[in-house]
Amino acid sequence: MNFNRAALILIFLAAFGAMFSYTRELAQKNPESIFLTDEGMEKFEKFQEDFPEVESLVIYSHGMPTVNTYEDLEVFGKKLEEACDDECYFLYPHELVRKRQDYLDRLKERDFKSLELTSSESVGFIVFNKGEKGQLKNIVREVEKQVRFHCAGHDYTNYQLDKSSEVVQEKIFPFLFAFSLFLLFVFIRNIVDSILLFFPCVLSSILSLSVIKYFFHHMNMVNSIVPLMTFVITLSLGQHLYFTARDMGSLKLALKVKLKPIVLMLITTFIGFLSLYISEIFVIRSFGLLSSFLILISSILAIIWLISVEGLLHYRRDREYKLRLYPKKSLSFFGIISLVVIALLAGMWGGNNVKVITDATKYFPKESDIHASFEEVTKLAGGVPIVEIGINTKDYESLKHILKLENELKEVTGLKVFSRNQMIQRINKDYSGSLSIPENRFAYTTLYSKAPEALREAYSIDGEYKITLLGAPLNVDKYESLIKKVHQILKGQNYTIDGLYYNLMISQKEMVHTLSKSFLISLIIMALIAVITLKELKLFIIFILVNTLPLGLSLGFLNLSDMSLNIATVMTYSVGLGIVVDSTFHILHYLGSHKFSMEEYLETIVKPVLTSSITLIVAFLLFGAYDFLPIKEFGLNLSFILLCGMIFDLFVLPTLYLGRSDFNTGGSHDL
Repeated sequence: MNFNRAALILIFLAAFGAMFSYTRELAQKNPESIFLTDEGMEKFEKFQEDFPEVESLVIYSHGMPTVNTYEDLEVFGKKLEEACDDECYFLYPHELVRKRQDYLDRLKERDFKSLELTSSESVGFIVFNKGEKGQLKNIVREVEKQVRFHCAGHDYTNYQLDKSSEVVQEKIFPFLFAFSLFLLFVFIRNIVDSILLFFPCVLSSILSLSVIKYFFHHMNMVNSIVPLMTFVITLSLGQHLYFTARDMGSLKLALKVKLKPIVLMLITTFIGFLSLYISEIFVIRSFGLLSSFLILISSILAIIWLISVEGLLHYRRDREYKLRLYPKKSLSFFGIISLVVIALLAGMWGGNNVKVITDATKYFPKESDIHASFEEVTKLAGGVPIVEIGINTKDYESLKHILKLENELKEVTGLKVFSRNQMIQRINKDYSGSLSIPENRFAYTTLYSKAPEALREAYSIDGEYKITLLGAPLNVDKYESLIKKVHQILKGQNYTIDGLYYNLMISQKEMVHTLSKSFLISLIIMALIAVITLKELKLFIIFILVNTLPLGLSLGFLNLSDMSLNIATVMTYSVGLGIVVDSTFHILHYLGSHKFSMEEYLETIVKPVLTSSITLIVAFLLFGAYDFLPIKEFGLNLSFILLCGMIFDLFVLPTLYLGRSDFNTGGSHDL
């Protein structure tokens, strides 16, 4: 090995060490607004100016409440107040009655129905945050240290999403990488070659993490897939080059032969991921931008690395495995037609019946604390804020009409309604025995001043009028039905429906639409590039069929397996296309530019396709052991797509391209 190559290897190793050290403290952060569209974010921020939405968290303890357990809860609440640095307001149940002693007396009498934030099974308080976003998560961390106390609310769900994403980053990905190295060794049968081939794959992941940290400072559940994408594309590229080099005896010769399919693969993969930039959701745009450029850069670095270490590669073939059982024919036209019909039927059946899950609480196992916490918060506080309604009025005379609308909302939707009116009614009942609002503004203002500070901060008397509907989290279909009812009740009013939960429902539906659109755009562009570069018009139809039919089968698979379309599984189609298309170009290039040799085809095409595909299929199957639904179903669905993609590439593509199923008959296809 000459000095220049040795220096280059040292530079690679030093860069790896530096980036590894730089990314060690890279944390997960999934803000509630992560999936908002640009329009949704703009509307939400504008809505916040007139109708500020205050973050809230319910802290509670299990068991029938007594005076002693309530006093313990209060003491714990005072400790938590120290964990909030800026503008946190704590609302205790006794503040919602006239006197604290009245509350304690009713506890003794077990008169739980007349009390707020209190039931026969639990008691709790609410923390409102008007200060720095995300500081309620500090409170969640403190609560999790205790056995007796629990949390509920959107911030708690977000906190659990962060933890679940961290498990993927810290445990599943490292295991996937280790397992990939093991399978690489099984296929290559040489530990040195396996490590040298594996190094640029890990380097690409570390590079991706470094770029994410530099530009975004933290990871989220979407951009955490970028290191995985660079890893798998680099792994596939390396195996194609390695097996071809072993057959030819030289990496430079292999690169010369494989240059065209590699360039096509990189260009189309780049375009495919870059097509996500059309999304109206920032996190999806950034994922597409990062993936496209990092895959390109990582692939170039991988080629440079392999050229640098070629002198260390053994290319030993004495212990290699032989594909003796590999069929000498691809699928017949009758078999392909049958497969096409099955894929189309599966796609139509699955597309019409597959579940769409946008409710984040359903991402966790039923026995998890998330489900229990939302059941408790529904009992104690009526639920979490799921609809925020802003009514543009400061006219006191309109308050009575608004109260009628609130009562109708309560009756029609079955949800708990909270607003200034509801607060004043409750206080008025404590003082006068009448569940109504006063006749004049002065009395209204006087009663308002007796409300707890936390509620006055959340529902200001000086701003526009805000109504909050509280309930258990809903999936998008039920949520849309709820919003229709609200619109019907408020017809004729000058109102706005908004809020974080509302925008998340809209955005997640938009996310499915965006990813579908970008997938179709990238697929058509890839097919056109194949036609232009390989100069055969029939490739457009072949390319579309081979790369879309596996997706039709996967929709049927999702439905058959009782899985769902969610924030993760909708991405498997763009990700799957980005991976599967690599093999498509290598096979097309070989069939179109070589005099066919079965031995060469098996060694330089089939082996790398099989080894890279099987490695990824088995690795992603490991995600199925994880109990966080989006990650579990992402892995299982992507494994299925890759399996179908491999079968279509190896056994459907040759028949469609050559016009026959027998590899060894007929002439060559010259470009």
